[in-house]
Amino acid sequence: MGEPNEVFTPSTLAEVFGLHADVLTDPRTGLPIVVPVSSASVPSGGRPHGAAGVVRARAARNA
Repeated sequence: MGEPNEVFTPSTLAEVFGLHADVLTDPRTGLPIVVPVSSASVPSGGRPHGAAGVVRARAARNA
């Protein structure tokens, strides 16, 4: 238990739910926003690159 920003972390979401996600802060409420990361941006090691990794992965596929 704890504050939402302490509980909703990328590592906790991955460990508990197997979800690779970025956690952003809503600028109006200050609460966490969970954004799932595409499996295309998760390397074979299992650690996601985050949103920037999605852009890089798509660019690499289109090159």
